[in-house]
Amino acid sequence: MAHLSLKELQSIFGNYLRQILDDEAGNLVRLNYPTEGQPFQKLPETVCYYTVLPADYGINRQIDTQYEDLDGNQTRVVHSYTRVLSLQLTFYGPEAYEKAFLARLELLSGSRDNLLARNGLHLVPDIAEPVLTWELYQNHWLERADVTAQFHNRVKDEGRHTVGYIQSAPIRVIGAAEERVIQIEDGEKNEFNIE
Repeated sequence: MAHLSLKELQSIFGNYLRQILDDEAGNLVRLNYPTEGQPFQKLPETVCYYTVLPADYGINRQIDTQYEDLDGNQTRVVHSYTRVLSLQLTFYGPEAYEKAFLARLELLSGSRDNLLARNGLHLVPDIAEPVLTWELYQNHWLERADVTAQFHNRVKDEGRHTVGYIQSAPIRVIGAAEERVIQIEDGEKNEFNIE
């Protein structure tokens, strides 16, 4: 799977959240830090703010390197690794906990053939129960519920690096009796006997 940019990830997760929370009008799900900004919701509304962030784990540092043959002279070097992403959901409003509970349940029990999986984003099935708190806003206590989920995304870096094959190499065999140099040329068999 190709590398997804942060904007692509935000779009994919936003569309998925709108699907699972039945937000066809686009009033419930909002990006946490949009470029143009946005007004806070009205007090009786329930809103979900989401953020997609890279997460640092040991699995991020394990690079898998493979070589794919291009022709008889070169091979392509393909590096891949598992990127960990954190999806942070913050719900505000009178139904904050219920919507957070629903989002967690949908993430855990969702189909393996959903929008996230089709884009190479796979849930780590260990999502804690939503954290319920109240937050003071304009002299009103708003219900707030937070959910954090992690996803693995396989990233491949292919096609940027090539390596040439070794076509021929001198081999020096040093024995007790004598020293010989054997040159193997391209196309020759590399079988020889040493006495």
